[in-house]
Amino acid sequence: MKRPVVLCVDDEINILKSLERCFSTEDIEILLALSGKEALSILQQRGGEINVMIIDQKMPEMTGDELLKSIRYNFPLLPVIMLSGYADFESLVRVISSGDLAYFIAKPWSNKELVELVYTALRKSLLAKREKGAGQ
Repeated sequence: MKRPVVLCVDDEINILKSLERCFSTEDIEILLALSGKEALSILQQRGGEINVMIIDQKMPEMTGDELLKSIRYNFPLLPVIMLSGYADFESLVRVISSGDLAYFIAKPWSNKELVELVYTALRKSLLAKREKGAGQ
């Protein structure tokens, strides 16, 4: 069986390295992107292989909610976990209430909680793909 793939997007390399370390003992392939634009490029190349995304809300050039809108257009079933501090409360409320977001977790996060959330999202992704396949 193929290892699940998680794409992590944050403009801070230290955050990405922390996410990578968080999953270092898990049987999960971690892809890293430093921007929304880079994440969209990776999605274009490997979209069907990616099972879950973890994205930061506050990034220059393309915010997490803007990235989420782009993701939803081509990958409506892909579970997305948003990481954010509480600096921009209004945008977080807007993103969460849009219904496009699978999960939200605050920075700083608990590694145990984040790993559990990713496994929950992986199960959700697998179920969604099975249901979509059964409906065709």
